[in-house]
Amino acid sequence: MVSCAASSPSGVPCTTPLGQAGVLNVAATANAEWDVDEVGDIPTSCPSDFLISVTNTGQDDKRVSGAAYGPASIDLGAPAQSTSTSSTNGLYRE
Repeated sequence: MVSCAASSPSGVPCTTPLGQAGVLNVAATANAEWDVDEVGDIPTSCPSDFLISVTNTGQDDKRVSGAAYGPASIDLGAPAQSTSTSSTNGLYRE
């Protein structure tokens, strides 16, 4: 996992040098009902050929309410509603 600011002091997205080195970057967008193309979201509205931006979908493969969107910035949706995730002590939680 790599954590970086949206852009370098030169204005180049941090995903660009990583992508040029062969690293494909994936980022989940905001858990908020807004258009990231209008209001922005770091890093998912960051312009980069090496970044896949993902929003939250439900079991019906439609974007859930409360998940950010943006036709220019968000590349795809992935199921995340009512799914389990890892937690502390080797347990899972919904």
